[in-house]
Amino acid sequence: AIHFSDQLSRIARAQESDAVLVRLGREAHEYALVVAKLSLHAATCILSLLEEELKVESQEIRLQSIQTLAQIFNHHQNKLSSLQSLWSGWLGRRNDKVARCRIAWIRGALEIFNSATRGNNQTVCEQILPLVLERLQDPDEKVRLATLHSISSELLPISRSIKCTLENLIE
Repeated sequence: AIHFSDQLSRIARAQESDAVLVRLGREAHEYALVVAKLSLHAATCILSLLEEELKVESQEIRLQSIQTLAQIFNHHQNKLSSLQSLWSGWLGRRNDKVARCRIAWIRGALEIFNSATRGNNQTVCEQILPLVLERLQDPDEKVRLATLHSISSELLPISRSIKCTLENLIE
């Protein structure tokens, strides 16, 4: 966690165009992902740092945090209730001011949704699907197109689950 924190501090102070620091950021996030997949308890400090990253000005750091957290949530869907603050913060990134971050969020959300349908995690499905669908109304055409593309590429394996989830939301 200290290594991760040190790396992120260096990156936060640097310019986004510094390729070496961007690479270090990716490496730090890969490390965070490995630790979090092994043990959420051991990753408590790292998860707090990732939550703070969701709020920083640097779009590259927010992007990496969105992607890393999506993978962590996908791996630990059955423990989302114990990560409520972090989960809520990540869900809020669907409205990030940067289209690239919103697109990354959509892709991560659909991966989580797809995995949740396979695991019959109806609660996660019902939380994620309406938020993804609202991106179809995004003011940025790139985001709308990315949403359509992501949904269509994931649609075949999850179409039955979408139908069931939509039916449950309507009821």
